[in-house]
Amino acid sequence: MPVGSESREEHRLILLGYLLQSLGVLFGVTAIIGALINHVRCPHLRDPFCRQHCRWQIISFWVALALAATALLTGSGMWLWAALIWFVYRIARGWHALTRHAPPPRW
Repeated sequence: MPVGSESREEHRLILLGYLLQSLGVLFGVTAIIGALINHVRCPHLRDPFCRQHCRWQIISFWVALALAATALLTGSGMWLWAALIWFVYRIARGWHALTRHAPPPRW
């Protein structure tokens, strides 16, 4: 568990990122806001634990976006389902790891 007040603030920021990205499943714009926050704040995080979760969220967002773009370009619902499943899985796994105070899984 993060100890100092700065670490607690970083931990809350990561939690906010997971919350915004999970709400992005219903309201797409919140995932974009979460990704923007991660891109801006991640380089400034001091806690390596929080930095790992920040990177996990960034990768999750961009891969899901790439899969969704592939779905739009090909007109295939399969790719859209793949994007949704990928995104939900990654956010759930990351959030679960955060609640256990563990680093995010490798993949």
